[in-house]
Amino acid sequence: MLFWTDKAEKNGPKIEAKLRKELGVAAPLAFEVEIEGSYKPGSVGQALGDVATALFGGRCRPLYTFRFQVQQPRAAEIRVSVIKEGNAVVLGALLYSTVLAKAVTAPVSLEPEKVFSKSRFTGDATLAGKLNANQQLIARINKFVRTSYSVGNATVRAERFLKIDPFGGGALLAINTLPRSTWLGLGASFDARAFFDIAGLVEASL
Repeated sequence: MLFWTDKAEKNGPKIEAKLRKELGVAAPLAFEVEIEGSYKPGSVGQALGDVATALFGGRCRPLYTFRFQVQQPRAAEIRVSVIKEGNAVVLGALLYSTVLAKAVTAPVSLEPEKVFSKSRFTGDATLAGKLNANQQLIARINKFVRTSYSVGNATVRAERFLKIDPFGGGALLAINTLPRSTWLGLGASFDARAFFDIAGLVEASL
């Protein structure tokens, strides 16, 4: 998704309209703008740490990040970063997070991307075993967690990030992905509904 300006006040409404359409929400979504990935104390994102730079391999920081708090189809936070790729201003990483109703006692994460097989959960053996037993979950996650996408003539790359951590008596699921290219790289989809489907599958598996 290409932008004609680097001004947050111009790009924010465009991202909000697209995200609202994908979620099927009628009312406008409230959002805040964060500069260079800095998080406000008390937000769910603060528990994740400042992952913005690491996700792009230290090559760049977002120009800014739009932070959306959504309530439907479940309470979640969606962070949409905007970056510069060469001379172009484009969508960067999408960081989704939600608090799960099921508690975990230790963290689990997703293996690095594989060429000939699907990545699986690793970390706490008991929790990872439960999640890995759900083949639908494994298939959906490997399709959803992208590490590159085409935009115009450029390719944006970011590190894979998926983690489930103990959080407030439950668990915090955080997934970083990239948009899915459409219209030969001129457009993009967030695939936002897929995240909520995955969160439900994770809860059902724990």
